Amino acid sequence: IRRRLMNLKQDCRSKRSRKKVLLTYEQLIAIYKRQIKRKGLICPLSGVKMTYTLGKGDILTNMSIDRKRSDKYYEKGNIQFVCIMANKMKNLYTNDVLYDWSKKIARNLGKTKKANG
Repeated sequence: IRRRLMNLKQDCRSKRSRKKVLLTYEQLIAIYKRQIKRKGLICPLSGVKMTYTLGKGDILTNMSIDRKRSDKYYEKGNIQFVCIMANKMKNLYTNDVLYDWSKKIARNLGKTKKANG
């Protein structure tokens, strides 16, 4: 988690981003512990068990720090731990848009799968 926070802070500074990290390591650990106590290692967005595998490339189930509301800072009350794939998918859009498009894609893929047998 310390590495994720350091990478996040560095990323926000290097891109001259408007995103700010207003959390200390201790605050982030407290949020992590609270989430793990409530949900275990299950991603709150996808329901997939999150992992933390280093040195093997882009592992889509690896844990990632997510802003619940992308228009707000990395701050207390706006942070959750999710798998990288879920975070990437909701990076540009709201949860409502993500949900709506995910339903459409899943429905269409189901039709395509049935047609192709």
